[in-house]
Amino acid sequence: MIAYASRTSWSLVVSMGFVLLLAGCSGSGGQGDDGGLDGGDPDAGVLPDIEELTFGAFEPWAEPIEDWIINQRLSLGHMEFNRAITDLIVWDDRLWFGYGDATLNLGPVDLRHFTEPEPEAVAWDFTTDEEQVDQYRHLGEVLAVPGVDATEDGLMGNAYTLSPGGSWYKSRTLEMAWHVHDIAVLDDVVYACGSGGTLDDYNNSTVKALFFRSQDGGRTFETVAQIPHPDPPGDHRFTHLLAVGDAVYALGYRSDLQVINGFVAFRQDADGFAPYADWPYFFVTHTASLTSDLGLVVGVDVSSDPLTWGCLMATPDSGFSPAAICEGKTVLDVEPLGDGRALLLYLSGDAYPVDVIGPWEVGVGLTTDGTDLTELTSQTLETMPDSIAFWRGSLYLGMSNGQVWHSPGSTD
Repeated sequence: MIAYASRTSWSLVVSMGFVLLLAGCSGSGGQGDDGGLDGGDPDAGVLPDIEELTFGAFEPWAEPIEDWIINQRLSLGHMEFNRAITDLIVWDDRLWFGYGDATLNLGPVDLRHFTEPEPEAVAWDFTTDEEQVDQYRHLGEVLAVPGVDATEDGLMGNAYTLSPGGSWYKSRTLEMAWHVHDIAVLDDVVYACGSGGTLDDYNNSTVKALFFRSQDGGRTFETVAQIPHPDPPGDHRFTHLLAVGDAVYALGYRSDLQVINGFVAFRQDADGFAPYADWPYFFVTHTASLTSDLGLVVGVDVSSDPLTWGCLMATPDSGFSPAAICEGKTVLDVEPLGDGRALLLYLSGDAYPVDVIGPWEVGVGLTTDGTDLTELTSQTLETMPDSIAFWRGSLYLGMSNGQVWHSPGSTD
């Protein structure tokens, strides 16, 4: 229940050459196989591929956390808490979603999902010991949730995994992890990253960046590295992982509690875990592995003046380079479809920061190889979207007000 801030609502502004940090709570991301290549229902035959469909405007469809929102409003006496559907992901032909508020510590949170494309078909059979479910990740055939903010004390972090035909498994073995920010897999080894430290670190407002490894599918983790803050007190975090080629990159930042003054990247490969010297001046909000040799990093280009949103493509041979598909856009979410293609949810314009009051021009595009982007649909919205998925022939938006909207695909 230590203060946490997640991806898309970080606020960066330049002042006297530095980057100020204002924290909030919402966001989503994608890693690896989405498990929903054609959105198909195995009992209904093969549905058309997403590229064979046309999509119209999104419309309100479901309110899957209405009960949780009502309970929090009654408990808090106000509505000033994170109500977003923080992530949408397809796994085992079900549409899973995240929610919660790790800033106000409003857990525990259920791992909820739609079993059918019906607004009331919401189910769950497991409740996390977390204040928020910020994102889901695919670890091959396994679905995983990094525990961003445990409801328990004890300076120990959690990770949750679900295998096909199995039950959710909670691993409480990530030592000193106040927050487990991300989880990834490479060559059957599961990696996790986060931030934390000892009780003395906590009392002294000093945070270490943490990197972990599991060789039993995410059931037990060992600490690979604890990177101290170079000039304490301050905040030092690995917030995102990206598996590309034969390496896993741990990406993050450091600050002096008030100001972000460094952007950090480490690389785990056959030679070990070491700083990655060629990392640009870039603040990361999302990462996604489109294929084993192609990754996408979303965030803020802090080297530009004024600041702009942007993306970096990652390949084993070329490292990280600007991605043209994101030019002129603010990417809110990336959802890989498991075959090299991915959905991008974005706003028109790349100026930083994003206007906090709408309306916003929202688009959903499909990239087939990370170099092209075909817009599937666009519209003006008064409510900010947070997450995107394709399931059983329809596009779904997770909204900041706790709703899910959808746009059914058509072959007409």
